[in-house]
Amino acid sequence: MNGVIESIMVAANESLSKGQVMVELDKTHLQNQVDVAEQVLKFAESKFATTQQLSFTDPDKKALLTPRLQVEQQRAELAYSHQLLRRATVTAEQ
Repeated sequence: MNGVIESIMVAANESLSKGQVMVELDKTHLQNQVDVAEQVLKFAESKFATTQQLSFTDPDKKALLTPRLQVEQQRAELAYSHQLLRRATVTAEQ
């Protein structure tokens, strides 16, 4: 994972406990990715809801497929962005 180190929380040769924070990366870019992904998901959900409403008057259910896939793609993108944000804090494993 690429990033800029914001702070180093341990000293050289310091003993570590499991779960202790060692390094924190700058989270600005990652938080921005999460914020954008949330907004894009809201837009995709809104578009899907509109398409769903229109499908009551238009029997062509194929029109729902693309907006539904866009919502699922954006949910995956948001989950991935959250995962990267969590990884910005590096902790000791053992």
